[in-house]
Amino acid sequence: MKIYLISEYEEYGSHNVEASTDKKLFQEIVERRIAEYPDSKYQKLAREKLLELLDADNLIDGKDLGKTWGGLQVHIVETK
Repeated sequence: MKIYLISEYEEYGSHNVEASTDKKLFQEIVERRIAEYPDSKYQKLAREKLLELLDADNLIDGKDLGKTWGGLQVHIVETK
């Protein structure tokens, strides 16, 4: 089973972590989190990257959803 995680990251690490084992619910969580960012350019990039990651559904150690310092990061891990 896969676990989907999202967190905000900054200079001193990650915070505000949320997770789900349901891919559809996870996409809703991420969409809500993306909407909290006021920069529409960031929102567009984040949505594109999110859809790419969820479509591939590969295990990932962490991928930034934007191209800025700080922001949202997604992890997809397998349970053991």
